[in-house]
Amino acid sequence: HLRYLGIRSTFIEELPKDLGKLQKLQTLDTKWSMVQKLPSSLSKLKSLRHLILLKRHAADYYRPYPGTPVGQLPAGLQNLTSLQTLNYVRADEMISKSLAKLEQMKSLELFEVDASFAAVLSSSI
Repeated sequence: HLRYLGIRSTFIEELPKDLGKLQKLQTLDTKWSMVQKLPSSLSKLKSLRHLILLKRHAADYYRPYPGTPVGQLPAGLQNLTSLQTLNYVRADEMISKSLAKLEQMKSLELFEVDASFAAVLSSSI
């Protein structure tokens, strides 16, 4: 019945493949961790409200800044219809198109917005 999973400021590099089994999970906070990518089962987290993703550049505990977005998100982001917060993600084509289906979104922080996706992105928000 886990609702909050926070691995902020840790050296964890990988999340379990069966993360999607945490059906009650509402918040996943990986800020300043070493997580490189997220498992595909993330798209099964229908109760997820807050997804906070920012990885540190190096394993130096005292220097989490500057951070970078976690690599590409798995397909199926549009299935996370309860999502209210999506922080520190790269604005690629998949993200730009998925945002239109995330009607509960209240807080959005994007990195590296590519001009080629600007039209899709602006119509999705």
